[in-house]
Amino acid sequence: MTRLLLAAATLVAVLAAAGVGAGAEWDVYPGGSIQATVNAASPGDTICVHEGTYVENVDVASRSR
Repeated sequence: MTRLLLAAATLVAVLAAAGVGAGAEWDVYPGGSIQATVNAASPGDTICVHEGTYVENVDVASRSR
């Protein structure tokens, strides 16, 4: 029973650590480029576009890296 609990605790720790580095967070503020941020981001990243006016056309396409 102790081995089972140890194995379960180890599995939970490994899964928790794997989730930490899952993706980066990017912030775009007025005056910044949404397109440049999309181009720099990787699959799994999150882009937060903050309130403001942005004058640009953004192309979001799926691509493999």
